[in-house]
Amino acid sequence: MEGSTLRNLVYFAFFGILFFIGCEEEAEPEDCAGIEGGVSVCGCTDTLATNYDSLATFDDGSCQTPSEYCASPEADTTLCGCTDSLATNYSELAIYDNGNCEYPSEEDIAAAIELSNDANTELENIISAINELDEPDIDSYNFTSVYDLYDQALALDPDNLDANFGIAFAGLMQILQDPSFENMMDNWNDYFDETELFADDGTVGRFIGKEGFGLPLSIESMNVPFRPIINMPLRLGQMSLDYVPQFSELQNIIRDVLLPYIDAGINGLAKVEQNQDYVFTVSSDMQPDVGATALEMDLTEIYMVDMMLHAIKALSNMILGHKFDFITHDADGILTELNRGSSFGTLGSTGASELAEAHNAMQNAINKLEMAINFLENETDDQSNDIIVQLDYPSDYQDVRDGIAEVKDAITQPTWVTYTKYDEYYDEYYDEWLEEEEEDSVQIDISKFFTNPIQDLKELVPPYSISVGTEYDWDWLDGITNNWDEEDFDSVSFVLDTTGIQSGDVYFEYRVEYYPNGVTEEDIWYEVNGEESDFVIPQEIIDAVQNKLDSLKGLYDGSSHSIGLMVYWSCGQWWNYNQCDSESLLSGTNAGIEWWIDEVEFEGAWSYPIITWDADNYQSWKSGWSNPTVNGIFPNWTVDDFFDFIGLDDEDMEDEWEKVWD
Repeated sequence: MEGSTLRNLVYFAFFGILFFIGCEEEAEPEDCAGIEGGVSVCGCTDTLATNYDSLATFDDGSCQTPSEYCASPEADTTLCGCTDSLATNYSELAIYDNGNCEYPSEEDIAAAIELSNDANTELENIISAINELDEPDIDSYNFTSVYDLYDQALALDPDNLDANFGIAFAGLMQILQDPSFENMMDNWNDYFDETELFADDGTVGRFIGKEGFGLPLSIESMNVPFRPIINMPLRLGQMSLDYVPQFSELQNIIRDVLLPYIDAGINGLAKVEQNQDYVFTVSSDMQPDVGATALEMDLTEIYMVDMMLHAIKALSNMILGHKFDFITHDADGILTELNRGSSFGTLGSTGASELAEAHNAMQNAINKLEMAINFLENETDDQSNDIIVQLDYPSDYQDVRDGIAEVKDAITQPTWVTYTKYDEYYDEYYDEWLEEEEEDSVQIDISKFFTNPIQDLKELVPPYSISVGTEYDWDWLDGITNNWDEEDFDSVSFVLDTTGIQSGDVYFEYRVEYYPNGVTEEDIWYEVNGEESDFVIPQEIIDAVQNKLDSLKGLYDGSSHSIGLMVYWSCGQWWNYNQCDSESLLSGTNAGIEWWIDEVEFEGAWSYPIITWDADNYQSWKSGWSNPTVNGIFPNWTVDDFFDFIGLDDEDMEDEWEKVWD
């Protein structure tokens, strides 16, 4: 009994303890901050640290200063460097300052002055030599040594103002004379000397499309130093998409050659503009009129040069936005590039950032122009030797500022633009079509092109597929023979479909042209009471014309003959016949078949795209315009507004719309 009781007590004690432990409340785990049951997010909360964590709510002591991070073995060396632009080893790519900035010594500053003076002298000699030529040509002279001298001066003293200005000017000259730029132009010229775009047989012809990017393609005389600077964007403007065997060639040169020079020039001028008293002297030797008084370029002119650099940068970055490579300039190229799903017209991998940068450069260009006007208005020096002199009246400055404000608004926010559209109407009294002017307005937000770029330009239109057609070009040399003077024409009897004809004037014309390469072209013209109408040519006419064509081919078919045939018929008072009516037309009539033979010579054949819309009717096609605002560029537009702007009328389109656009 005693053993049993003892055993029960032990069991009771053991299970009692377990029960007590099980009934105790479990303790909450601590978070990283040591708070029981807390939800702290641990990390670095110092915004100046390299490992700052915006989600962290508790600083765990892991923060690294830039110098600590850059000294650690796991540091990304591309992010570390000198971030002081006044230092000789300043790094544009560095985000974190590693504390190793180096500054020019007095010896470096003196050496930089000597180098920049040498560069100025050499620049003066080159420009003087160019001006002495009967036809000035900067391509005959090399600016590389001038650029290198300025570059060496900046390496010694980044604050040397002459070198900063010189690097901007000489950099533009380097762009024009860069071998990659010249080689590309040579390759393109050779290509187009031998190739006609989209020609089926490789016939040689003139270039198609020589318009530039909205820039004038020539320039009248302009005093040094602005003429070479302006000539550079003009050269770019002379190269449009139509010239380019591969558009990416131009994009690569812009990215790898042009923009680095432009950015270096912009950075250099930014330092020059910090000194309100800076003047660059354009000596008499640097002017076309040798012996002329030396001219001064103060900050008015510097700001204008800076404005142009930013404008060129904006244009350059815009060109980098989308892909426009055409693999081949033939039928295969059309099929590959213009069909949906191709890369043609799509935003490049860096396109969004390029367009954003272009927009920023546009705004900076306008700001530089405003700075130039402000500086010009406040100048107090003698204006006789200034390149840009003060305006005549104080109100002129405000006029310029008003214009600048309008441009600023236009590129940064929605702006209403007024335009004139022309509506055609038929004047029955004068029996002719007339145009009526009507003023309208549209709201445009240009900034959306840059800030909300279109991913694929092909997606702006309704779904479609592309096939290829061929257009043949013939040169008519001489008429061989025809039957126009014959009294007895071949004739054909037919009955017209009178659907929709109550009475009035009716005229139709059916023309067929057969060419030596076996291609037959058909053309139909049909009018009822002076209005163009749909018309189905009676089968009797088609058969009769085909039979006559077959007989003429037996007589005149060959490598140099074309055969033409035509049947035309009319009735009504306008045609000096009796009035047409349904009853008389149903009784049948007949018409003669005219024909002619010409001697022709083959000029060439060109491929062109044929669009087949996915939609089967006009309303379905209209609903396929899913982006009428064009990503917000026209913020208020509906499809109806867009159609009204481009002159598409629902009633006309319902009748005229076709599934295949050939």
